This record gives sequence, structure tokens and C-alpha cells, in this order.
Amino acid sequence: MSDNKDLISGISEDFQTRFGLSKIAIDDIFSRAVTNKIAKGEVIYKQGVKSPFLFFIVEGKAGVIRDNNHIAEVKQGDIIGEMSLLGKGKATATVIATTDMTVLKFIKDKFNIVLNKYPSLNKAVVMEAINRKNEQNDIEFSD
Repeated sequence: MSDNKDLISGISEDFQTRFGLSKIAIDDIFSRAVTNKIAKGEVIYKQGVKSPFLFFIVEGKAGVIRDNNHIAEVKQGDIIGEMSLLGKGKATATVIATTDMTVLKFIKDKFNIVLNKYPSLNKAVVMEAINRKNEQNDIEFSD
């Protein structure tokens, strides 16, 4: 894997553009997270189980599985856990690392503070959750 500082810098620039936030805001947000390594094959979320964490993927990929069906892949720049953050708190799918990963790990309670402080990020996370829910519904109805 690449150097963490370079990875964080790259994802920081992506998030500045994606969420319309300043570097100072992104640094503030990222300072509330810890950088974690996740090994290929590790379960990040288990469907139906509550998790107090939300993740930003810095590097790597993971498969998203619901009801034993592979429904999506998440990769660098994606957020994992926004559905349970905004919903009832239980994971709506199982997420398993398909490569070694580097993630920024947030405790959801602290991330809620960030969402209140940065409305553009809040809106983007809500939109991401809505888009994921719509994608899941499309998969359900196409089966």
C-alpha cells in the first residue's frame, strides 16, 4: 500500500471538490477519524448488526452483499455506513474487503457533529444514502 500521508492528501483533495469544502474544513473532519487498515476478506459490516462506525475509503475495495446477493462494490472515495447512520442503526448489508484497504474510521456520534457543522457534507451523505437505497430497490425489483 501507498504512504498514508499521500493517500490522505489525495482523498482530502477529492473530498474538497466533491463536498465543496475548504482544506481547513476537510482537515477538521479528518482529524475526528482514525486511519485503519482492513485486511482482504475482513467483514467491515454485517447485515442486521448495529455498528457505531462510519468509514471513508482511502484505498482499496469492498463487496456489498445483501441477503447473500452481491449488490455493489465500494472503492476509494466512497463512504460506508451512511445507511445505518441515517436509519435505524443496523447495517442494511454485509460489507467485506475484497482487497487490503485503508479507511478513515469515524465514531458515528462524532460524525453527527461533523454533519451538523458542515451542511454540504450532510447533504452529500444524505444523497448518498438515498442513491444507495434506490439502487437496492432497483435490484430487489429486478429479481
